[in-house]
Amino acid sequence: MMKKAILTLAISLLLTKTVMAYPVLQLYIDGSVYDPETETWVITDPTFDLWVIGDVGRVGTIYDVKLALAFFGEGGSVTITPKTTTRLTDPSTPPAPFVYSSGTGSNPPLPDHGIYNDPSLNSWTNYYLGDFDLTDSPVGDFMTGFPATFDSTGQINVYEVTVTGWKRVHFDAMDHTVMTVGKTGKEKTFYWMAPFSHDAQQVVPEPSTLLLLGSSFLGVMALKRRRFFP
Repeated sequence: MMKKAILTLAISLLLTKTVMAYPVLQLYIDGSVYDPETETWVITDPTFDLWVIGDVGRVGTIYDVKLALAFFGEGGSVTITPKTTTRLTDPSTPPAPFVYSSGTGSNPPLPDHGIYNDPSLNSWTNYYLGDFDLTDSPVGDFMTGFPATFDSTGQINVYEVTVTGWKRVHFDAMDHTVMTVGKTGKEKTFYWMAPFSHDAQQVVPEPSTLLLLGSSFLGVMALKRRRFFP
């Protein structure tokens, strides 16, 4: 009977831990829409706030965090300006990022996945963000929606991003923690990345989408004119 009770408790604790185990690194775009098909936060505005979220409270310092940008189209530019947000507690403005590495085709630090097999991929650039070691912001699961609850604390770096010229820019975040494991007290390095389910990207709307939006706007204006000028 006692063994059964202990087993039940162990399973309960494991399930609780699993439920709370959202990614160590996450990405979010304020004001974006979550695309369930690609499991990515998507925005069409050329200027937006990108959040890089590190769950420092759960895993400790996340070292040498990098932001990877994959560019699609014929060419363009991107500016990244540090700032904070008022949507939740975020008292710290991060330092300005700088280019760590760049290239074309596959991005060596990242596992091979969909965007790096896309023939329209033009190039990629990795920005160095520094260590994430603060616990001054609430952290929750930024998947499918803005979190309703925050189970941990960590560091949130907010950047105003402006995209010009590119058809699409995809964002990833990555790097590592060092934790003590086992009874021997040995340190082990764990590498993390914002999983594909917590990625973010900016896309330029297709001309057909813009035409549809324009037609809808004209339709609304026509209804207003009919209402006030019969």
